Amino acid sequence: MLDAFNERLSAINQKIDPFRYYVLRLLRVFVFYHAFVFAAEASISRMPFGNPDIVSEYNPFRFHFASTFSIVLVYAMVAGIFILYDATARRRFVKAPPVETHYFSEHLGILRSYEFLCHAAAMLILPLISKSNIFAHPVCLFFGREGFSEMGIYIRYLLTAFPLFLLIEIMFRLRTRTFWRELRADEAIDMHFDLIKIALIWVLIAFVYGYIAQFYLPAIPIALGFFAYPITWVIILGVLFGIFLFRRLRAMKIRKKFIQNLRQFCKEYHFELSHIKHPYLSIFRNDRGYHFTVKAYGKTYACKMLAAISKDAKMIFLDENMGYFKTEMKVKNSELTLYRKKFYYGFDAPDADHKVLIVSPAPHTMLAVNTKVAFASDGVTYVKESKDFKYVDNATNVFGLTVFSGSAFINALERNCLYVKPE
Repeated sequence: MLDAFNERLSAINQKIDPFRYYVLRLLRVFVFYHAFVFAAEASISRMPFGNPDIVSEYNPFRFHFASTFSIVLVYAMVAGIFILYDATARRRFVKAPPVETHYFSEHLGILRSYEFLCHAAAMLILPLISKSNIFAHPVCLFFGREGFSEMGIYIRYLLTAFPLFLLIEIMFRLRTRTFWRELRADEAIDMHFDLIKIALIWVLIAFVYGYIAQFYLPAIPIALGFFAYPITWVIILGVLFGIFLFRRLRAMKIRKKFIQNLRQFCKEYHFELSHIKHPYLSIFRNDRGYHFTVKAYGKTYACKMLAAISKDAKMIFLDENMGYFKTEMKVKNSELTLYRKKFYYGFDAPDADHKVLIVSPAPHTMLAVNTKVAFASDGVTYVKESKDFKYVDNATNVFGLTVFSGSAFINALERNCLYVKPE
């Protein structure tokens, strides 16, 4: 019964999706804007120091900073749920996901997308005709005074809060697109009740957060006072730099040991090892192309090195060129994604017999999308993609590349089993 209902609902969605995507989206962004304004006003309406007529020690900076903090936070939460539970955009994206050709191709795709432009237009036009005064808070905070006219507030809003809202939009859309790229077409279609999810989460934001905000917002400006002391910035930057440096020094140490062992091994077995280009560059950023070749047993192997900086982050291969590292936190029986970072590993090596990907250092878990192809008996070829993940271990073929850790690569080279045929 439920499957039949889902099938009928999916068929209806496919027929009316273009109308909902292009026409009803205008209504959607109108609702989004007013949902954001209502929730933002609810979060700052109960602040105890917001009225200079009843507060003996009214501090404009304190008031506008706390208000701006809450407005930006509410915008992030409301925009996040509207972007994540955007059924028509999700189905269109999963049906024909844009190909990523360079690092910023996803960013450019977002900037050109119809849904982003509609949101941007709403945040550009509606504040001009809206009666809400919430945008006066970031304007007064950034420009250090009050008493602006309505047009003066709007013009200054375009220079301050508006770009910040667009940046938040882009960040949430990047994370959402990464999630959508993992979905199959049928999974994207079978996700229902998006409007109900938006409504329920919005109630929590508008009323629950709106009530809680009055208790913690007054402490925000006080906590900010600690950042006036240089020692606070020194400690924070020192801790962040220490974490950044420690992980990469560990990776460089592992990479250096692998390269030394590889050179010694190739010299001992009389294998031809080419010059290793940029041996440590992949530890700090994505680099294209392969790093060296090994000629052994009459074969030429083109080898690219990739680094998993965090050994606890899952390394997931999505397609022939791209993947991502994912850090998760387990909450009961579900996994909450905390952080994603893309990596690019595909490369061309026309003169090589086989291509090898060496993950050094390697993470605890590597996964790859399991793609299968089915052929119809009537001569027509049907391609069926399965987004189930398979575990990747040493000597696993992933989209035409054989994956190894550093030590496993040397062991496989010694046994002459570097190449594994795809399943």
